[in-house]
Amino acid sequence: MRKLFIFVGLCWLLVACSPSPEVTLIHSLNTVASILRNNMDHPDTLIEQLNAYADANQETWMRMNREFQSMSKEDYMRIIEHKEDDMRVLMLMIMNLDLEFQDQIKHDAVRMAAYMSAINKVGILYSDGS
Repeated sequence: MRKLFIFVGLCWLLVACSPSPEVTLIHSLNTVASILRNNMDHPDTLIEQLNAYADANQETWMRMNREFQSMSKEDYMRIIEHKEDDMRVLMLMIMNLDLEFQDQIKHDAVRMAAYMSAINKVGILYSDGS
């Protein structure tokens, strides 16, 4: 019985210590922007790192999605308004880097397909269509 209480306590501790969904989102956007920015001249490395990052974080992103979906509209809007500037800056940076990278590889159909596949994996952030 004591082991069960310890196990349940550890589970609660892990849940309590896990980052809030908005922190996860900002961190993920920062990491994706960093991968794009740091590997712009190395397409294969960029694609490999995007794939690796997406594969390693799908569970985290799905948990973040569930947390956002379970929030009341007021809580969700309060978070979005609080982090709006950070998200806007990061999304614009990612979009600009994405367009620049696509322009670099536009004549390489194989790399373009691999890049789009990697980007779609990162798209787990919006897997439910939101």
